[in-house]
Amino acid sequence: MNGGSRCADLPRTALTRPAEPPVPGLPQPRATADPGPRPGAEDLQAALFDVAFLAGRDADGAAAQLDALTQRAVSWEQVSGEAGLLWQARLVGADVDGRRGGTAQLGLVARRALAWGESAGDAYVQARAHRLLATFHEVIGDSASALEHAVAAVAALDAVPAQGPRVPAWVGVDHETALGGAQLQLGAFEQARERFTRLLAAARADGDARTRVRTLNNLAYVELTAGRTAEAARLARELVQASADLAIPLSAGAWDTVAKVSMSVGDWSAAQATLLAAMGQAGCLTDAADTATLQINLAVCQRNLGQLREAARSLDAAEAQCEQRDLGEVRTALVLERSELAATGGDFRAAYELYRRFHVLEMERLSERKDARARVLAAVYETVEARRASDRFQELAERDHLTGLFNRRHLEQVAPAVLSAASAVGASSSLALLDIDHFKRINDTRSHQVGDAVLQRFGRLLAATGAGGDVVARIGGEEFVLLLPGQDARGARDRVRAVLQAVRQHDWDEVAPGLRVTASAGLTSTREGAASLAELLAAADRRLYTAKRGGRDRLVAR
Repeated sequence: MNGGSRCADLPRTALTRPAEPPVPGLPQPRATADPGPRPGAEDLQAALFDVAFLAGRDADGAAAQLDALTQRAVSWEQVSGEAGLLWQARLVGADVDGRRGGTAQLGLVARRALAWGESAGDAYVQARAHRLLATFHEVIGDSASALEHAVAAVAALDAVPAQGPRVPAWVGVDHETALGGAQLQLGAFEQARERFTRLLAAARADGDARTRVRTLNNLAYVELTAGRTAEAARLARELVQASADLAIPLSAGAWDTVAKVSMSVGDWSAAQATLLAAMGQAGCLTDAADTATLQINLAVCQRNLGQLREAARSLDAAEAQCEQRDLGEVRTALVLERSELAATGGDFRAAYELYRRFHVLEMERLSERKDARARVLAAVYETVEARRASDRFQELAERDHLTGLFNRRHLEQVAPAVLSAASAVGASSSLALLDIDHFKRINDTRSHQVGDAVLQRFGRLLAATGAGGDVVARIGGEEFVLLLPGQDARGARDRVRAVLQAVRQHDWDEVAPGLRVTASAGLTSTREGAASLAELLAAADRRLYTAKRGGRDRLVAR
């Protein structure tokens, strides 16, 4: 699975079950705490290891076995007074719940298990609780906390006492892989590279074919993300060869890695062949998201090869998958590629509209993720601190993540009230829609990092013009709104012209040498007949388009 900075094929639990003795080169989990002989506990412990391993490949199959094992663990606790095996069973259940979409339940059980493990001194329960909390925080988008728990999971596993039943080697592989993925999430490429290289050497020494293939995929994805395309290409070739030699089929994520390596060096024909081969292997496509993602990447290749009709058909197929399964994040990528395809075909108006739609979807997706994060945290922690965190994340959900300005959601929530208040006292209100000129060119020629810095600087310049009661928001990629309740058209024109002048005269060399930035704006007011936010935005958008066509770096107010 690729996307953003996520590690390819990062497993939550077992990927494979290597033969004992333990894998060389890893921190070795030795055993669970065991005060002495405990008839029946050894068999139950082994069964729990088995079902925990199964959860990583077949959550439904693990769930079918778990009830009986949990009941055995309850009985063991009643006989022995020891609850460690019961908490292990609960952690497996939490893992299964998480794989079925129960993120809050995953976090809640893992947190409670960690508290119990710490109070009882059970290092293995602590290790697995930390491991699942790493997954929980990854899912809700908290990469820093995911890394903290992944580090703690490896350390706790290494602290498991030597006596008692042996912890299977796949657990150590799983914990190390999770830590490597968390490091990659935060851009710690060297650490992730070292960890996966060590895992790969261990898998080769142990003859663990499945971990070898998946770790090759992870390493290739690390190098691709780090920009080391030559090494990524070498690893991708080794990945394909190992898959064939070891008879381990590649997953959709692995095929995607191989294709993206070719795409990164402009070998569109090779990438196209890889993607077509992947889509011909039904076994690697586990859900609609896999198919839709591969179809979008195929469309990128076809567009770059001049196969525009074929690219459109690939995007239509991806959209059908999005409609069937409500694949929000995939749909965002789909709209962006439709914009690129329209521009390649010369339909620049459609490209512009699709590009705007892409950024609206992206902002909505980020806001929804923050909302979901607040709800999940409140469910997991169930404390006053959680309610405070929920309030904080609710505010974050109304803020743009990059500039700190309000977003479209907040604008839509407050606009009716502020417009109504101004109208009630007979005052007009004005709205300006501002757009950074040639922003895509800045991203393409200067890098996305420079583009982000431009957006942040522009946001600060715009916010500096705000007064009490004004609403300053970023509503799309390079599109901003200045809502001025009670401000007439003349005063609004002066305000917007001051913004455009400030942008024009700003020292952009601090961002990138030789960089020059301008902006265009469309302005309207309620005096012209628009009464709602939607009507104001539509009128301002028409004037913004006129400003763009008229040469940019200007304001159109009528």
